[in-house]
Amino acid sequence: MKTRLLWFLALSGLVAMGASGCDEDVPSSGASVSAVPTEHRAAWADVETIKLVLDESYEKDGEPWEASIRPAMADLIQAAGLTVTEQGEADAELSITVSGEQSPALPPEGPMSHFSRRWFGAEHMAKVEANMVLTVSDLDAVSATSDEARYFESETPETPVIMLAKDRAARAFLTLLARLDPDVYCSFLESDDHFVRRSAFGAAADFGGPPEAILVEVLTNRGEAVEMRSCAAAALTNVMPISEVALSALLIVLGDTDDEAEVRAGAATALGHARDAPDAVLPALADALSDDEELVRASAALALAWGDVEPSADATLDALVEVLDDDEPVVRCFAAGALGRIGPSAEAAVPQLAEALEDDHEFVRAAAAQALGEIGPASEPAIPALIEMLSECDRDTRVTAANALGRIGRKPDDVVPALLKVLNDEEEDGTVKTFAGQSLDEMAPAAVPLLIDALKSGSPTARRWAARALGEAGPAAEAAIPVLFEGMKDEDPRVRAAAIRALMDIGVPPNDVVPHLVEALNDGSPYVREDAAWALGQIGPEAKAAVPALEGLLTDEDEGVRKSAQSALARIAGD
Repeated sequence: MKTRLLWFLALSGLVAMGASGCDEDVPSSGASVSAVPTEHRAAWADVETIKLVLDESYEKDGEPWEASIRPAMADLIQAAGLTVTEQGEADAELSITVSGEQSPALPPEGPMSHFSRRWFGAEHMAKVEANMVLTVSDLDAVSATSDEARYFESETPETPVIMLAKDRAARAFLTLLARLDPDVYCSFLESDDHFVRRSAFGAAADFGGPPEAILVEVLTNRGEAVEMRSCAAAALTNVMPISEVALSALLIVLGDTDDEAEVRAGAATALGHARDAPDAVLPALADALSDDEELVRASAALALAWGDVEPSADATLDALVEVLDDDEPVVRCFAAGALGRIGPSAEAAVPQLAEALEDDHEFVRAAAAQALGEIGPASEPAIPALIEMLSECDRDTRVTAANALGRIGRKPDDVVPALLKVLNDEEEDGTVKTFAGQSLDEMAPAAVPLLIDALKSGSPTARRWAARALGEAGPAAEAAIPVLFEGMKDEDPRVRAAAIRALMDIGVPPNDVVPHLVEALNDGSPYVREDAAWALGQIGPEAKAAVPALEGLLTDEDEGVRKSAQSALARIAGD
Protein backbone atom coordinates (compact mmCIF):
# COMPACT_ATOMS: atom_id res chain seq x y z
CA MET A 1 0.00 0.00 0.00
CA LYS A 2 2.86 2.39 0.66
CA THR A 3 3.73 2.31 -3.03
CA ARG A 4 0.53 4.18 -3.74
CA LEU A 5 2.03 7.20 -2.03
CA LEU A 6 4.72 7.56 -4.68
CA TRP A 7 2.47 9.86 -6.68
CA PHE A 8 2.83 12.49 -3.97
CA LEU A 9 6.57 12.60 -4.46
CA ALA A 10 5.97 13.66 -8.03
CA LEU A 11 3.27 16.09 -7.00
CA SER A 12 5.40 17.94 -4.51
CA GLY A 13 8.76 17.61 -6.29
CA LEU A 14 10.44 17.02 -2.96
CA VAL A 15 12.22 13.71 -3.38
CA ALA A 16 15.69 15.20 -3.53
CA MET A 17 14.88 18.58 -2.09
CA GLY A 18 17.04 19.88 0.72
CA ALA A 19 16.46 23.08 2.62
CA SER A 20 20.15 23.51 3.27
CA GLY A 21 20.51 26.88 1.56
CA CYS A 22 23.57 25.55 -0.31
CA ASP A 23 23.82 27.59 -3.52
CA GLU A 24 20.11 28.34 -3.20
CA ASP A 25 19.74 24.79 -4.38
CA VAL A 26 16.19 23.48 -4.32
CA PRO A 27 15.72 20.24 -6.30
CA SER A 28 18.82 18.31 -7.22
CA SER A 29 19.55 14.78 -8.36
CA GLY A 30 23.29 15.07 -7.67
CA ALA A 31 26.12 13.35 -9.48
CA SER A 32 26.92 9.77 -10.38
CA VAL A 33 30.07 8.04 -11.61
CA SER A 34 30.54 4.81 -13.49
CA ALA A 35 32.68 2.12 -11.87
CA VAL A 36 36.35 3.12 -11.55
CA PRO A 37 38.52 -0.03 -11.61
CA THR A 38 41.80 -0.22 -9.71
CA GLU A 39 43.88 -0.02 -12.89
CA HIS A 40 42.34 3.37 -13.68
CA ARG A 41 43.38 4.76 -10.32
CA ALA A 42 46.88 3.42 -10.88
CA ALA A 43 47.08 4.94 -14.37
CA TRP A 44 45.72 8.26 -13.10
CA ALA A 45 48.70 8.56 -10.77
CA ASP A 46 50.95 8.95 -13.84
CA VAL A 47 48.77 11.57 -15.59
CA GLU A 48 50.40 14.97 -15.95
CA THR A 49 48.53 16.52 -18.89
CA ILE A 50 44.83 16.49 -19.78
CA LYS A 51 43.29 17.41 -23.08
CA LEU A 52 40.04 19.26 -22.44
CA VAL A 53 37.36 18.78 -25.12
CA LEU A 54 34.20 20.82 -24.61
CA ASP A 55 30.99 20.65 -26.59
CA GLU A 56 29.80 24.10 -27.67
CA SER A 57 26.22 23.24 -28.54
CA TYR A 58 24.59 25.87 -26.31
CA GLU A 59 24.52 29.59 -26.97
CA LYS A 60 22.14 32.21 -25.60
CA ASP A 61 22.37 35.91 -26.36
CA GLY A 62 25.86 35.39 -27.78
CA GLU A 63 27.10 33.60 -24.63
CA PRO A 64 28.30 30.05 -25.33
CA TRP A 65 29.02 27.34 -22.80
CA GLU A 66 32.72 27.60 -23.52
CA ALA A 67 33.02 31.17 -22.30
CA SER A 68 32.36 30.16 -18.70
CA ILE A 69 32.84 26.41 -18.47
CA ARG A 70 36.26 26.01 -20.08
CA PRO A 71 38.08 28.47 -17.77
CA ALA A 72 36.33 27.02 -14.72
CA MET A 73 37.23 23.46 -15.65
CA ALA A 74 40.80 24.49 -16.46
CA ASP A 75 41.09 26.01 -12.98
CA LEU A 76 39.94 22.78 -11.35
CA ILE A 77 42.28 20.63 -13.39
CA GLN A 78 45.22 22.90 -12.66
CA ALA A 79 44.31 22.92 -8.96
CA ALA A 80 44.74 19.15 -9.09
CA GLY A 81 48.33 19.69 -10.17
CA LEU A 82 47.75 18.85 -13.84
CA THR A 83 48.43 20.74 -17.05
CA VAL A 84 45.57 21.51 -19.43
CA THR A 85 46.06 21.31 -23.16
CA GLU A 86 43.57 21.89 -25.94
CA GLN A 87 45.52 20.31 -28.78
CA GLY A 88 48.16 17.69 -29.31
CA GLU A 89 49.03 14.66 -27.23
CA ALA A 90 48.10 14.30 -23.57
CA ASP A 91 48.16 11.59 -20.91
CA ALA A 92 44.36 11.72 -20.61
CA GLU A 93 41.38 13.30 -22.35
CA LEU A 94 38.36 14.80 -20.62
CA SER A 95 35.38 15.25 -22.93
CA ILE A 96 32.49 17.33 -21.58
CA THR A 97 28.99 17.67 -22.99
CA VAL A 98 26.50 20.00 -21.35
CA SER A 99 22.85 20.46 -22.19
CA GLY A 100 20.27 22.66 -20.56
CA GLU A 101 17.44 25.14 -20.67
CA GLN A 102 16.05 27.97 -18.62
CA SER A 103 12.64 29.54 -18.25
CA PRO A 104 11.68 33.00 -17.00
CA ALA A 105 8.80 31.74 -14.88
CA LEU A 106 8.41 29.22 -12.11
CA PRO A 107 6.40 26.05 -12.68
CA PRO A 108 2.81 25.84 -11.37
CA GLU A 109 2.22 26.64 -7.72
CA GLY A 110 3.38 23.91 -5.36
CA PRO A 111 5.45 23.43 -2.21
CA MET A 112 8.73 23.68 -4.06
CA SER A 113 8.00 26.81 -6.06
CA HIS A 114 6.47 28.51 -3.04
CA PHE A 115 9.54 27.55 -1.02
CA SER A 116 11.79 29.20 -3.60
CA ARG A 117 9.75 32.36 -3.92
CA ARG A 118 9.53 32.83 -0.19
CA TRP A 119 13.18 32.37 0.73
CA PHE A 120 15.20 32.79 -2.42
CA GLY A 121 13.27 35.41 -4.39
CA ALA A 122 13.39 32.98 -7.32
CA GLU A 123 12.11 34.18 -10.68
CA HIS A 124 13.95 31.84 -13.05
CA MET A 125 14.45 28.12 -13.25
CA ALA A 126 17.33 26.43 -15.08
CA LYS A 127 17.82 22.76 -15.86
CA VAL A 128 21.22 21.38 -16.78
CA GLU A 129 22.88 18.03 -17.32
CA ALA A 130 26.67 17.72 -17.54
CA ASN A 131 28.22 14.52 -18.87
CA MET A 132 31.94 13.85 -19.02
CA VAL A 133 34.02 10.98 -20.28
CA LEU A 134 37.59 10.49 -19.07
CA THR A 135 39.98 8.42 -21.11
CA VAL A 136 43.26 7.51 -19.44
CA SER A 137 45.97 5.85 -21.53
CA ASP A 138 44.52 2.88 -23.44
CA LEU A 139 42.05 1.93 -20.73
CA ASP A 140 38.28 1.94 -21.19
CA ALA A 141 36.73 5.32 -20.53
CA VAL A 142 35.02 6.15 -17.24
CA SER A 143 32.16 8.61 -17.08
CA ALA A 144 30.43 10.99 -14.68
CA THR A 145 27.05 12.72 -14.87
CA SER A 146 25.60 15.54 -12.83
CA ASP A 147 22.19 17.09 -13.38
CA GLU A 148 20.01 19.56 -11.54
CA ALA A 149 17.07 21.91 -11.74
CA ARG A 150 17.51 25.06 -9.68
CA TYR A 151 15.72 28.32 -9.04
CA PHE A 152 17.51 31.66 -9.33
CA GLU A 153 16.90 35.29 -8.49
CA SER A 154 16.22 37.63 -11.37
CA GLU A 155 19.58 39.40 -11.14
CA THR A 156 22.59 37.09 -11.53
CA PRO A 157 26.14 37.79 -12.79
CA GLU A 158 25.65 35.22 -15.57
CA THR A 159 22.55 33.73 -17.11
CA PRO A 160 21.13 31.08 -14.73
CA VAL A 161 21.67 28.21 -17.11
CA ILE A 162 25.35 29.13 -17.60
CA MET A 163 25.87 29.42 -13.85
CA LEU A 164 24.29 26.04 -13.28
CA ALA A 165 26.20 24.45 -16.17
CA LYS A 166 29.52 25.58 -14.71
CA ASP A 167 28.54 24.25 -11.30
CA ARG A 168 27.32 20.88 -12.61
CA ALA A 169 30.41 20.34 -14.75
CA ALA A 170 32.60 21.06 -11.75
CA ARG A 171 30.66 18.70 -9.51
CA ALA A 172 30.80 15.90 -12.05
CA PHE A 173 34.55 16.29 -12.43
CA LEU A 174 35.20 16.45 -8.69
CA THR A 175 32.99 13.45 -8.00
CA LEU A 176 35.08 11.57 -10.56
CA LEU A 177 38.31 12.92 -9.09
CA ALA A 178 37.27 11.73 -5.63
CA ARG A 179 37.12 8.20 -6.99
CA LEU A 180 40.46 8.46 -8.78
CA ASP A 181 42.49 10.35 -6.15
CA PRO A 182 40.74 10.92 -2.79
CA ASP A 183 43.74 12.75 -1.31
CA VAL A 184 43.76 15.42 -4.02
CA TYR A 185 40.01 15.77 -3.78
CA CYS A 186 40.16 16.29 -0.01
CA SER A 187 42.78 18.98 -0.49
CA PHE A 188 40.18 20.89 -2.53
CA LEU A 189 38.02 21.12 0.59
CA GLU A 190 40.71 23.35 2.12
CA SER A 191 41.50 25.36 -1.01
CA ASP A 192 41.85 29.14 -0.84
CA ASP A 193 40.04 29.44 -4.16
CA HIS A 194 36.35 30.04 -3.49
CA PHE A 195 35.09 28.32 -6.64
CA VAL A 196 37.31 25.28 -6.14
CA ARG A 197 36.31 24.88 -2.51
CA ARG A 198 32.62 25.48 -3.11
CA SER A 199 32.59 22.93 -5.93
CA ALA A 200 34.35 20.40 -3.72
CA PHE A 201 31.77 20.78 -1.00
CA GLY A 202 29.01 20.55 -3.57
CA ALA A 203 30.44 17.26 -4.80
CA ALA A 204 30.71 16.13 -1.18
CA ALA A 205 26.97 16.62 -0.83
CA ASP A 206 26.49 14.43 -3.90
CA PHE A 207 28.41 11.40 -2.69
CA GLY A 208 29.51 11.95 0.91
CA GLY A 209 33.09 11.01 0.23
CA PRO A 210 35.29 13.29 2.38
CA PRO A 211 36.25 12.48 5.95
CA GLU A 212 33.47 13.29 8.37
CA ALA A 213 35.87 15.27 10.57
CA ILE A 214 36.40 17.88 7.82
CA LEU A 215 32.67 18.34 7.37
CA VAL A 216 32.06 18.69 11.10
CA GLU A 217 34.88 21.22 11.44
CA VAL A 218 33.49 23.40 8.65
CA LEU A 219 29.91 23.07 9.88
CA THR A 220 30.73 24.25 13.40
CA ASN A 221 33.17 27.03 12.46
CA ARG A 222 31.31 30.36 12.59
CA GLY A 223 34.20 31.94 10.70
CA GLU A 224 33.40 29.87 7.61
CA ALA A 225 31.12 31.22 4.90
CA VAL A 226 27.45 30.33 5.38
CA GLU A 227 27.47 28.69 1.96
CA MET A 228 30.32 26.33 2.94
CA ARG A 229 28.75 25.43 6.27
CA SER A 230 25.42 24.70 4.61
CA CYS A 231 27.11 22.47 2.05
CA ALA A 232 28.97 20.66 4.84
CA ALA A 233 25.65 19.91 6.50
CA ALA A 234 24.25 18.66 3.21
CA ALA A 235 27.27 16.39 2.73
CA LEU A 236 26.74 14.85 6.17
CA THR A 237 23.43 13.44 4.94
CA ASN A 238 25.47 10.93 2.95
CA VAL A 239 27.81 9.98 5.81
CA MET A 240 25.50 7.48 7.47
CA PRO A 241 25.24 5.88 9.95
CA ILE A 242 26.16 9.12 11.62
CA SER A 243 28.82 9.22 14.34
CA GLU A 244 28.18 10.60 17.81
CA VAL A 245 30.50 13.52 17.06
CA ALA A 246 28.65 14.53 13.89
CA LEU A 247 25.25 13.98 15.51
CA SER A 248 26.21 16.20 18.43
CA ALA A 249 27.48 18.91 16.08
CA LEU A 250 24.28 18.92 14.04
CA LEU A 251 22.12 19.05 17.16
CA ILE A 252 24.11 21.96 18.57
CA VAL A 253 23.91 23.92 15.30
CA LEU A 254 20.17 23.31 14.94
CA GLY A 255 19.48 24.42 18.50
CA ASP A 256 21.66 27.54 18.37
CA THR A 257 19.17 30.29 17.59
CA ASP A 258 21.99 32.81 17.21
CA ASP A 259 23.42 30.90 14.25
CA GLU A 260 22.52 31.56 10.60
CA ALA A 261 19.11 30.23 9.53
CA GLU A 262 20.52 28.65 6.35
CA VAL A 263 23.06 26.62 8.34
CA ARG A 264 20.52 25.53 10.95
CA ALA A 265 18.12 24.53 8.18
CA GLY A 266 20.87 22.42 6.65
CA ALA A 267 21.43 20.76 10.03
CA ALA A 268 17.73 19.94 10.26
CA THR A 269 17.80 18.35 6.81
CA ALA A 270 20.86 16.28 7.71
CA LEU A 271 19.31 15.13 10.99
CA GLY A 272 16.33 13.90 9.03
CA HIS A 273 18.62 11.22 7.58
CA ALA A 274 19.92 10.02 10.96
CA ARG A 275 17.61 7.03 11.12
CA ASP A 276 19.79 5.29 13.72
CA ALA A 277 19.37 8.04 16.32
CA PRO A 278 15.65 8.80 16.59
CA ASP A 279 15.72 9.34 20.35
CA ALA A 280 18.05 12.32 19.92
CA VAL A 281 16.82 13.58 16.56
CA LEU A 282 13.04 13.61 16.93
CA PRO A 283 12.84 15.92 19.98
CA ALA A 284 15.28 18.34 18.32
CA LEU A 285 13.26 18.46 15.10
CA ALA A 286 10.04 18.85 17.09
CA ASP A 287 11.53 21.83 18.93
CA ALA A 288 12.67 23.35 15.63
CA LEU A 289 9.06 23.38 14.43
CA SER A 290 8.45 26.35 16.73
CA ASP A 291 11.58 28.23 15.69
CA ASP A 292 11.31 31.92 14.89
CA GLU A 293 12.92 31.35 11.47
CA GLU A 294 10.48 30.12 8.84
CA LEU A 295 13.26 28.39 6.89
CA VAL A 296 14.24 26.35 9.95
CA ARG A 297 10.62 25.38 10.64
CA ALA A 298 10.12 24.33 7.04
CA SER A 299 13.32 22.28 7.01
CA ALA A 300 12.43 20.52 10.26
CA ALA A 301 8.96 19.71 8.97
CA LEU A 302 10.44 18.50 5.68
CA ALA A 303 12.87 16.24 7.53
CA LEU A 304 9.99 14.68 9.45
CA ALA A 305 7.84 14.34 6.33
CA TRP A 306 10.38 12.89 3.91
CA GLY A 307 13.57 12.11 5.83
CA ASP A 308 14.87 8.69 6.77
CA VAL A 309 14.04 9.08 10.45
CA GLU A 310 10.48 7.97 11.23
CA PRO A 311 8.44 10.47 13.26
CA SER A 312 6.63 9.12 16.30
CA ALA A 313 3.46 10.31 18.01
CA ASP A 314 5.13 10.57 21.40
CA ALA A 315 7.98 12.79 20.20
CA THR A 316 6.42 14.92 17.46
CA LEU A 317 2.61 14.75 17.32
CA ASP A 318 1.81 17.83 19.42
CA ALA A 319 4.39 19.99 17.66
CA LEU A 320 3.20 18.91 14.20
CA VAL A 321 -0.44 19.60 15.03
CA GLU A 322 0.48 23.05 16.26
CA VAL A 323 2.23 24.03 13.02
CA LEU A 324 -0.75 23.00 10.92
CA ASP A 325 -1.70 26.62 11.69
CA ASP A 326 1.71 28.02 10.71
CA ASP A 327 1.69 31.22 8.66
CA GLU A 328 3.86 29.56 6.01
CA PRO A 329 1.96 27.11 3.75
CA VAL A 330 5.07 25.04 3.05
CA VAL A 331 5.39 24.34 6.78
CA ARG A 332 1.72 23.34 6.93
CA CYS A 333 2.18 21.04 3.95
CA PHE A 334 5.22 19.26 5.36
CA ALA A 335 3.62 18.99 8.81
CA ALA A 336 0.63 17.24 7.29
CA GLY A 337 2.97 14.90 5.44
CA ALA A 338 4.77 14.05 8.67
CA LEU A 339 1.48 13.31 10.44
CA GLY A 340 0.62 10.95 7.63
CA ARG A 341 3.88 9.09 8.23
CA ILE A 342 2.93 8.59 11.87
CA GLY A 343 -0.21 6.86 10.61
CA PRO A 344 -3.01 5.61 12.89
CA SER A 345 -1.18 6.84 15.98
CA ALA A 346 -1.84 10.40 14.75
CA GLU A 347 -5.60 10.03 15.30
CA ALA A 348 -5.63 13.08 17.58
CA ALA A 349 -4.68 15.25 14.58
CA VAL A 350 -7.78 14.36 12.54
CA PRO A 351 -9.79 17.52 13.44
CA GLN A 352 -6.92 19.83 12.48
CA LEU A 353 -6.19 17.89 9.29
CA ALA A 354 -9.86 18.05 8.37
CA GLU A 355 -9.70 21.83 8.76
CA ALA A 356 -6.61 21.86 6.53
CA LEU A 357 -8.75 20.44 3.71
CA GLU A 358 -10.06 24.00 3.35
CA ASP A 359 -6.61 25.61 3.17
CA ASP A 360 -6.09 28.32 0.54
CA HIS A 361 -3.23 26.37 -1.02
CA GLU A 362 -3.95 23.27 -3.09
CA PHE A 363 -0.75 21.52 -2.10
CA VAL A 364 -1.63 21.88 1.60
CA ARG A 365 -5.11 20.44 0.99
CA ALA A 366 -3.59 17.55 -0.91
CA ALA A 367 -1.09 16.81 1.87
CA ALA A 368 -3.86 16.91 4.49
CA ALA A 369 -6.01 14.51 2.48
CA GLN A 370 -3.11 12.13 2.07
CA ALA A 371 -2.40 12.24 5.81
CA LEU A 372 -6.02 11.48 6.66
CA GLY A 373 -5.85 8.45 4.40
CA GLU A 374 -2.69 7.24 6.10
CA ILE A 375 -4.31 7.61 9.53
CA GLY A 376 -7.09 5.35 8.29
CA PRO A 377 -10.54 4.61 9.74
CA ALA A 378 -10.17 7.18 12.51
CA SER A 379 -10.40 9.85 9.78
CA GLU A 380 -14.07 9.01 9.16
CA PRO A 381 -15.27 12.50 10.24
CA ALA A 382 -13.39 13.98 7.26
CA ILE A 383 -15.17 11.87 4.64
CA PRO A 384 -17.78 14.49 3.62
CA ALA A 385 -15.03 17.06 2.97
CA LEU A 386 -12.97 14.52 1.02
CA ILE A 387 -15.98 13.71 -1.15
CA GLU A 388 -16.33 17.41 -1.88
CA MET A 389 -12.66 17.49 -2.91
CA LEU A 390 -13.42 15.04 -5.72
CA SER A 391 -14.99 17.99 -7.53
CA GLU A 392 -12.04 20.36 -7.16
CA CYS A 393 -10.38 21.87 -10.23
CA ASP A 394 -6.89 20.69 -9.29
CA ARG A 395 -6.20 17.17 -10.52
CA ASP A 396 -3.69 16.25 -7.83
CA THR A 397 -6.08 17.28 -5.10
CA ARG A 398 -8.75 14.99 -6.59
CA VAL A 399 -6.19 12.18 -6.71
CA THR A 400 -5.39 12.55 -3.00
CA ALA A 401 -9.05 12.69 -2.06
CA ALA A 402 -9.87 9.54 -4.04
CA ASN A 403 -6.90 7.73 -2.52
CA ALA A 404 -7.74 8.83 1.03
CA LEU A 405 -11.36 7.70 0.81
CA GLY A 406 -10.25 4.17 0.04
CA ARG A 407 -7.65 4.16 2.80
CA ILE A 408 -10.21 5.30 5.37
CA GLY A 409 -12.63 2.60 4.23
CA ARG A 410 -15.72 3.89 6.00
CA LYS A 411 -19.25 5.01 4.93
CA PRO A 412 -19.44 2.92 1.74
CA ASP A 413 -22.99 4.10 1.05
CA ASP A 414 -21.63 7.63 0.66
CA VAL A 415 -18.15 6.95 -0.68
CA VAL A 416 -18.81 4.29 -3.34
CA PRO A 417 -21.37 6.40 -5.28
CA ALA A 418 -18.91 9.31 -5.18
CA LEU A 419 -16.12 7.13 -6.57
CA LEU A 420 -18.41 5.69 -9.24
CA LYS A 421 -19.36 9.23 -10.25
CA VAL A 422 -15.68 9.88 -10.92
CA LEU A 423 -15.38 6.67 -12.95
CA ASN A 424 -18.49 7.52 -14.98
CA ASP A 425 -17.22 10.99 -15.85
CA GLU A 426 -15.91 10.81 -19.42
CA GLU A 427 -14.05 14.09 -18.97
CA GLU A 428 -12.20 13.02 -15.82
CA ASP A 429 -8.43 12.54 -15.87
CA GLY A 430 -7.19 8.95 -16.14
CA THR A 431 -4.97 9.16 -13.07
CA VAL A 432 -7.87 10.31 -10.91
CA LYS A 433 -9.94 7.40 -12.23
CA THR A 434 -7.17 4.95 -11.43
CA PHE A 435 -7.03 6.05 -7.80
CA ALA A 436 -10.82 6.08 -7.56
CA GLY A 437 -10.88 2.53 -8.92
CA GLN A 438 -8.22 1.37 -6.49
CA SER A 439 -10.19 2.85 -3.62
CA LEU A 440 -13.25 1.04 -4.91
CA ASP A 441 -11.27 -2.20 -4.60
CA GLU A 442 -10.57 -1.47 -0.94
CA MET A 443 -14.22 -0.85 -0.12
CA ALA A 444 -15.59 -3.76 -2.15
CA PRO A 445 -16.60 -6.20 0.63
CA ALA A 446 -18.98 -3.64 2.12
CA ALA A 447 -20.34 -2.40 -1.20
CA VAL A 448 -21.33 -5.48 -3.21
CA PRO A 449 -24.90 -4.34 -4.04
CA LEU A 450 -23.68 -0.94 -5.24
CA LEU A 451 -20.98 -2.59 -7.36
CA ILE A 452 -23.50 -4.97 -8.91
CA ASP A 453 -25.62 -1.99 -9.95
CA ALA A 454 -22.54 -0.28 -11.41
CA LEU A 455 -21.65 -3.38 -13.41
CA LYS A 456 -25.13 -3.34 -14.91
CA SER A 457 -25.41 0.32 -15.85
CA GLY A 458 -22.16 2.26 -15.49
CA SER A 459 -19.79 3.57 -18.15
CA PRO A 460 -17.26 1.09 -19.59
CA THR A 461 -14.63 2.36 -17.19
CA ALA A 462 -16.98 2.12 -14.21
CA ARG A 463 -18.13 -1.38 -15.26
CA ARG A 464 -14.54 -2.57 -15.53
CA TRP A 465 -13.57 -1.24 -12.12
CA ALA A 466 -16.80 -2.58 -10.60
CA ALA A 467 -16.02 -6.05 -11.92
CA ARG A 468 -12.50 -5.84 -10.59
CA ALA A 469 -13.73 -4.65 -7.18
CA LEU A 470 -16.19 -7.53 -6.97
CA GLY A 471 -13.28 -9.86 -7.47
CA GLU A 472 -11.44 -8.11 -4.66
CA ALA A 473 -14.43 -8.79 -2.41
CA GLY A 474 -13.87 -12.52 -2.93
CA PRO A 475 -16.52 -14.98 -1.67
CA ALA A 476 -18.43 -12.08 -0.12
CA ALA A 477 -19.47 -11.14 -3.67
CA GLU A 478 -21.19 -14.46 -4.42
CA ALA A 479 -24.41 -12.61 -5.22
CA ALA A 480 -22.62 -10.96 -8.16
CA ILE A 481 -21.88 -14.21 -10.02
CA PRO A 482 -24.88 -14.04 -12.40
CA VAL A 483 -24.13 -10.42 -13.26
CA LEU A 484 -20.46 -11.26 -13.86
CA PHE A 485 -21.47 -14.03 -16.25
CA GLU A 486 -23.38 -11.35 -18.14
CA GLY A 487 -20.30 -9.17 -17.88
CA MET A 488 -18.37 -11.78 -19.85
CA LYS A 489 -20.55 -10.73 -22.81
CA ASP A 490 -20.09 -6.98 -22.29
CA GLU A 491 -19.44 -4.90 -25.40
CA ASP A 492 -16.14 -3.69 -23.91
CA PRO A 493 -13.35 -6.32 -23.94
CA ARG A 494 -11.76 -4.83 -20.81
CA VAL A 495 -15.01 -5.45 -18.91
CA ARG A 496 -15.21 -9.00 -20.25
CA ALA A 497 -11.64 -9.72 -19.13
CA ALA A 498 -12.25 -8.14 -15.71
CA ALA A 499 -15.37 -10.27 -15.26
CA ILE A 500 -13.35 -13.44 -15.88
CA ARG A 501 -10.76 -12.47 -13.30
CA ALA A 502 -13.46 -11.53 -10.79
CA LEU A 503 -15.24 -14.88 -11.15
CA MET A 504 -12.01 -16.69 -10.42
CA ASP A 505 -11.33 -14.52 -7.37
CA ILE A 506 -14.83 -15.12 -5.99
CA GLY A 507 -14.40 -18.88 -6.41
CA VAL A 508 -17.19 -20.09 -8.71
CA PRO A 509 -17.60 -23.92 -8.83
CA PRO A 510 -15.84 -25.36 -11.91
CA ASN A 511 -18.99 -26.96 -13.28
CA ASP A 512 -20.65 -23.55 -13.38
CA VAL A 513 -17.82 -21.48 -14.83
CA VAL A 514 -16.01 -23.80 -17.29
CA PRO A 515 -18.70 -23.62 -20.01
CA HIS A 516 -18.60 -19.83 -19.92
CA LEU A 517 -14.80 -19.83 -20.12
CA VAL A 518 -14.78 -22.25 -23.06
CA GLU A 519 -17.12 -19.89 -24.88
CA ALA A 520 -14.79 -16.99 -24.09
CA LEU A 521 -11.91 -18.82 -25.80
CA ASN A 522 -13.57 -17.76 -29.06
CA ASP A 523 -13.78 -14.09 -28.07
CA GLY A 524 -12.72 -11.56 -30.65
CA SER A 525 -10.29 -9.90 -28.21
CA PRO A 526 -6.94 -11.62 -27.62
CA TYR A 527 -6.90 -10.25 -24.08
CA VAL A 528 -10.16 -12.01 -23.28
CA ARG A 529 -9.01 -15.26 -24.89
CA GLU A 530 -5.76 -15.10 -22.94
CA ASP A 531 -7.55 -14.50 -19.63
CA ALA A 532 -10.05 -17.27 -20.32
CA ALA A 533 -7.21 -19.72 -20.99
CA TRP A 534 -5.44 -18.56 -17.86
CA ALA A 535 -8.61 -19.11 -15.78
CA LEU A 536 -9.03 -22.64 -17.12
CA GLY A 537 -5.45 -23.35 -16.18
CA GLN A 538 -6.15 -22.14 -12.65
CA ILE A 539 -9.04 -24.60 -12.39
CA GLY A 540 -6.77 -27.45 -13.40
CA PRO A 541 -7.92 -31.07 -14.05
CA GLU A 542 -11.57 -30.18 -13.46
CA ALA A 543 -11.43 -28.14 -16.69
CA LYS A 544 -10.78 -31.18 -18.94
CA ALA A 545 -13.81 -30.31 -21.04
CA ALA A 546 -11.89 -27.26 -22.28
CA VAL A 547 -8.93 -29.25 -23.70
CA PRO A 548 -10.10 -29.35 -27.36
CA ALA A 549 -10.80 -25.62 -27.41
CA LEU A 550 -7.45 -24.87 -25.74
CA GLU A 551 -5.61 -27.02 -28.26
CA GLY A 552 -7.17 -24.94 -30.97
CA LEU A 553 -5.54 -21.84 -29.46
CA LEU A 554 -2.03 -23.28 -29.80
CA THR A 555 -1.98 -21.77 -33.28
CA ASP A 556 -3.66 -18.51 -32.30
CA GLU A 557 -2.28 -15.42 -34.03
CA ASP A 558 -1.53 -13.81 -30.66
CA GLU A 559 1.59 -14.98 -28.82
CA GLY A 560 0.12 -14.26 -25.39
CA VAL A 561 -2.92 -16.38 -26.14
CA ARG A 562 -0.74 -19.26 -27.40
CA LYS A 563 1.41 -19.21 -24.26
CA SER A 564 -1.60 -19.00 -21.96
CA ALA A 565 -3.27 -21.96 -23.73
CA GLN A 566 -0.08 -24.02 -23.54
CA SER A 567 0.27 -23.31 -19.82
CA ALA A 568 -3.41 -24.13 -19.19
CA LEU A 569 -3.12 -27.49 -20.98
CA ALA A 570 -0.12 -28.39 -18.87
CA ARG A 571 -1.93 -27.53 -15.63
CA ILE A 572 -5.05 -29.42 -16.64
CA ALA A 573 -2.89 -32.47 -17.41
CA GLY A 574 -1.34 -32.15 -13.97
CA ASP A 575 2.15 -31.41 -15.28
